[in-house]
Amino acid sequence: MKTLLMLEDNPGDVALLEEAFLELGEDVRLEHVADGTEALSRLSGPGPLPALVVVDLNLPGCGGREILGALRADPALRGLPAVILSGSRWEREAMLAEGLPPSHYLVKPDTFAGYLEVARILAGFMG
Repeated sequence: MKTLLMLEDNPGDVALLEEAFLELGEDVRLEHVADGTEALSRLSGPGPLPALVVVDLNLPGCGGREILGALRADPALRGLPAVILSGSRWEREAMLAEGLPPSHYLVKPDTFAGYLEVARILAGFMG
């Protein structure tokens, strides 16, 4: 079973993605952290790293951009795949201009069918 660490402060989004993985039959354990500062502690602390980190840009504590910067700056975390899942469509252009690959920025869907598609994409990142 692969672990996905979801950095998200909206429990509804977490529940929808978890339900989508279940419906697809994906063997994914979804670990949830709602605060950016707590997320950095989790990633730099002891214990195994997740297979994938899904980051919301607007988190309490430190934001998603800071988390992505910390992942890139830390040699132990640099290879950890990270995908942004944000409600902001306009923020995507700014992130792409900063060098984020287009496939690494997903806009939060507004239907369950959309969450199923997001779950399929994220499962692909975990191999």
